[in-house]
Amino acid sequence: MKRTLLAAVMVAAMVFGVVAYATGATGTDDVVVTAKVNPAFSFTLLGADAITLEADPLTVTSDTDVSQLEVKSNQLWEFSKGIAYSDAAITPFMSDTVSLATGVNKPRGVNTINTSYTLDFSADEQAALELPQADYTVTYTYTAVQQ
Repeated sequence: MKRTLLAAVMVAAMVFGVVAYATGATGTDDVVVTAKVNPAFSFTLLGADAITLEADPLTVTSDTDVSQLEVKSNQLWEFSKGIAYSDAAITPFMSDTVSLATGVNKPRGVNTINTSYTLDFSADEQAALELPQADYTVTYTYTAVQQ
């Protein structure tokens, strides 16, 4: 009887040991992968960086040329424009248009900004004829800053 009891205890120990071993051999582990996206930004002049406009005040003509800017950003950005004239006398005759308003919270992605520049004497022929013959320079400074 002792022998049967001892055999039963050994069988029980072996069964529970196998169950315990099987439970210990399985498990799960988590792996956390973090993907960090860095800020991305570029601001490029796609057109010419020097434009020459010519017009004749006697024929009351105008001349226009165009250029493009491109902003690529994965964050909101801000756009501004500055203008500097080499001589204030040319101010009434020069104009520009920009397809994007200045300001903040400009959209993410690829943004093409169209610009055009015009020298026009048609508004005031008398003032155009009083403008001294010279080479005038107007510098447009565009700034794009990621927010």
